[in-house]
Amino acid sequence: MRALFAVLLASSAWAGEGTVRGVVQLASGADAGGVVVYIPDVKDPPRHATVAVGQKGRTFTPGFVVVQVGDSIDFVNDDSNVHNVFTKSEAFDFDVGQTPVGQHRVKPFPKVGLFDIFCNIHEEMKATVSVLPGRAFTTTAADGSFVLEHVPPGRHTVNAWRGRGFPARAEVEVQSGQTAALSLVLNEPPPAPPERHPDKNGGSYDKHPKTYP
Repeated sequence: MRALFAVLLASSAWAGEGTVRGVVQLASGADAGGVVVYIPDVKDPPRHATVAVGQKGRTFTPGFVVVQVGDSIDFVNDDSNVHNVFTKSEAFDFDVGQTPVGQHRVKPFPKVGLFDIFCNIHEEMKATVSVLPGRAFTTTAADGSFVLEHVPPGRHTVNAWRGRGFPARAEVEVQSGQTAALSLVLNEPPPAPPERHPDKNGGSYDKHPKTYP
């Protein structure tokens, strides 16, 4: 009975919401698949989902991840060497410790914000995690198209980003039970070597012993 009541409540809430359907194009004309499209001001109850981020070839995949506050990220070591995932910020920091080959570490994200994720062994490894208060986010298909459902009525700013440069932003007016159309153009710079940063203890990677490949 409680489950049925929850479904009816959710259906009632969704009935008053709208949809944003659109397409993202890259200014360079390159493939626009895999761009994360999100609305940062939408709030929803926590869903406590888990999203996987791989580590292979000294690279986080995907390199830009959007989750809802309360979600967890499963950092999977698919590489041929040990990794040590960590982040440092005023709002939230963690250190999962060393993760051997073939193992994984799950970390919840309890704070809203933008967090840079690093490896304490390989300085060149970096990912960015955007933690939002709601579930209004999706990833574009290979042709750049996207659909955001269950968006509350009102005026919202839609962002499109893959973690490099600055997000593309556009305003959209969402009406109850209606579908709003939107196009965004993302001016994404080419990949560049990551900037140097301190290790998890605030020191230099140059002082690390060359124990791991």
